[in-house]
Amino acid sequence: MMNPETRRARRQSRRSPARARMGFTLIELLVVIAIIAILAAILFPVFAQAREAARAASCKSNLKQIGNAVHMYSQDYDETLPNSGSSGGSGDLVGLLRPYTKQNEGQGIWRCPSHGEFTSSYTSSYGYNWEYLLAAGPDYPHSDYNGFSNSGLQLSALGRPSDTLCFMDSGAPTGNPNLWSYVVRPGDTINNDGMGRPHFRHQGQANVLFCDGHVKVVRPSFIDPANEKQNWDPR
Repeated sequence: MMNPETRRARRQSRRSPARARMGFTLIELLVVIAIIAILAAILFPVFAQAREAARAASCKSNLKQIGNAVHMYSQDYDETLPNSGSSGGSGDLVGLLRPYTKQNEGQGIWRCPSHGEFTSSYTSSYGYNWEYLLAAGPDYPHSDYNGFSNSGLQLSALGRPSDTLCFMDSGAPTGNPNLWSYVVRPGDTINNDGMGRPHFRHQGQANVLFCDGHVKVVRPSFIDPANEKQNWDPR
């Protein structure tokens, strides 16, 4: 018959492997950490791209709603595109279109979710093709900065509305504290305060609203002066 000490020793020997399996070795922990790090390195860029895709979609929706406001304005003003909005206390196009958008400057549809530099001195993340879509005196279509109180073009003057820029993603010129709802044409060297420049903030691309109301993603070649007549000039 087995004595008590022998039985106790056998029970302890049977339990010891189980106890050993309950913990992790240092090597096992390092392997797990390495796997987590690899998965994070793979998934974080994917999550970032998904977030940017959502922002870009929201930006397109903003431009689509702005396009609807431009269309309603034109219907109310005898088939005429918006004027600059700089007269009559409107401030700029944001104020001019407020009866149709129900949005104040720098808010709602006027602010692109990917526009990280946006400040309280900006009225809009999107710039209007003012140098071609305002009927500004003898220098048309390359109207100057002082042509802002002029009316917009008649819709009948749009020879290619599906190719002609209406609004696009824009950003403030370097050194200027303000950004208004206008964007300068390709190759224009003016650097007036508030006059925006095309801004390709969606992974190197920009969203554009065309005069027929559709929104499209464009690459930097869109602002090549060689393409100005195709994409900016409505005639």
